[in-house]
Amino acid sequence: MDYKLRHKKAQQGVELLEKGIFPNELLEPIKDKRLRTDLSNNIFYPKGSPKAHELSNEERAERAKRLKVELAFINKMSSVASLRRAPIVLIFIGLLVLVFATSNNNGNLAFGIITIIEAITLFVFIQDNISITKNINLISFIGLGALILEFAIFQFPNPVLTDIDNNILDSRRGALLKIVNLISPFVYVVSKVGVFAMFFYVRNNIVNFMKEKESFEK
Repeated sequence: MDYKLRHKKAQQGVELLEKGIFPNELLEPIKDKRLRTDLSNNIFYPKGSPKAHELSNEERAERAKRLKVELAFINKMSSVASLRRAPIVLIFIGLLVLVFATSNNNGNLAFGIITIIEAITLFVFIQDNISITKNINLISFIGLGALILEFAIFQFPNPVLTDIDNNILDSRRGALLKIVNLISPFVYVVSKVGVFAMFFYVRNNIVNFMKEKESFEK
């Protein structure tokens, strides 16, 4: 974004603020965090604007009210950015499960395929910040349903290695490998639950911002 366009958008944002409208729709499409932060600063704290100690009591109260929605917006955009990394995490988990399932025939093939499908599906719904905000309820509740169905139908995954002696007293190195193998199903479950729990964390931040925005614009 060049200087002229950035200046124009900053002016639009200032005008929206003067009308009592929080300019999130102007800022949300910007994926680059540094660019969005720079534009935010030019909107909320333009050069020549009075310092905090120069404000009247009424102006301080108004700025404090605006600060709440600013912080809610920052939290929202930060969590949205983290959600855009979720498909990468799911792809990594899915590929890892597939590699071990095909090389060791451990019965976990379905878990790997499901995780890959979930990653691809999620990627479709999170192309940009606007899509995430629009589809967060769909992402959260369908994701939760998919997780419940996965474990209800396929139960618990098996350890990743099948050709390993379960006597963990053979050697220190062998014991570590066997322990890792035994806890691998729990690592998979915790990783998947963590990713899907993040959906609701993002949803909560989006809902909280919407409430703060509504309160600010009253």
